[in-house]
Amino acid sequence: MGLLGLDRWCAWEAAVGARAIAPLLGSSYHAPGSPLIFLPVGDGRYRALEVTWQCSSLVASLPILLVAAAASLLPSARPRATILASAAGLAIVAVANQARIVLIAVATARWGDDGFTLSHRLVGSGLVLVSVIGSLALLVRGRHG
Repeated sequence: MGLLGLDRWCAWEAAVGARAIAPLLGSSYHAPGSPLIFLPVGDGRYRALEVTWQCSSLVASLPILLVAAAASLLPSARPRATILASAAGLAIVAVANQARIVLIAVATARWGDDGFTLSHRLVGSGLVLVSVIGSLALLVRGRHG
């Protein structure tokens, strides 16, 4: 077992991603327990994408969890509002990360290494960053309003 069970989480995100990718690309494969997604890239060939812990939704969720923990220590803490806003924020980040995985897979299958680089480093990372910022704003607003 990997650090804190992150290997299982990455495998789960890969499994969910593979299911979302298949209708868009005609197929995709995922071996149970593996963080790899195999994408069709033409001529009967497949390319593997790996969901690593650095690209998992868990890493993107850390700022939300830290701010929620800090907010709950304040004298004006509203536990119910903090928990609800945190849960919503975590769900937003998880969905955004799945969208990122699908985006990277489709771009890689269609445009090869250039598609991977652009979608992974710029577009996908920007998507998750926006989801984290939006989730933090929801958490702060939910605490005050």
